[in-house]
Amino acid sequence: MSKIKKNSSNYEKIYKELKKSIEKGKIKEFEKLPTEMQLCETYDVSRITVRKALEKLEQDNLIQKIRGKGTFVTPMPIVQNKSGLNKLFDDIKKSGKTPYSKILSIGIFSPPEEIQEQMEITTEKVLIIEWIRYADNEPVLYEKVHFLAEKLQGLEKIDLSDKKLYDILEKKYGIVFERGVEKFRPCILNDDLQKLMKIKNCNLGMEIEKKLWFNNKIFEYTLAYIRGDRFIYTTEYKK
Repeated sequence: MSKIKKNSSNYEKIYKELKKSIEKGKIKEFEKLPTEMQLCETYDVSRITVRKALEKLEQDNLIQKIRGKGTFVTPMPIVQNKSGLNKLFDDIKKSGKTPYSKILSIGIFSPPEEIQEQMEITTEKVLIIEWIRYADNEPVLYEKVHFLAEKLQGLEKIDLSDKKLYDILEKKYGIVFERGVEKFRPCILNDDLQKLMKIKNCNLGMEIEKKLWFNNKIFEYTLAYIRGDRFIYTTEYKK
């Protein structure tokens, strides 16, 4: 960290230098920043100047202040392009993290009435996967996936922890989805979801409801809950 020249936009220079260090990984995710007084000494500026720089970093969601503990670098967000079929596994890898999934339960069941209504079925069995999706060691998403079970014999016996689910569906079972619809709703994550995703300081999240069609039937119905502080969604428009 360098000294800041007098008579300049001091807080802007501190902000830009710290921002660059965070984005280039010189200051790691979850790493604790020096105290305000230490930054004042490092940059030879007032506490007000340091606070303005930190406030701007916090507005950019690059740092997080935790009362009684200090200021920490937040994880870099996972960017997902929602213009096509969501492939979370690939998006996590693109963000420089290692994706894996922890299965909470998996099996074939007679679905409850609300799932029958969503999937427009009556007597069909449904394969249900309930899991937590991770980026490195951090849980970022809870998902409950419902598939029509008739074409997926043996899927519940496959280790899905480090594999791409849609690749397995396509290569092993010949399932290529024709179309899909996703709905996004901001939500407050309940206590159970906060515990599952080990969330302590942010209960804001997003509920994602997804339906995918295969052979003109709703083949997948999924409800997912994501951390509101870990994702950026993008879409693309073309003529």
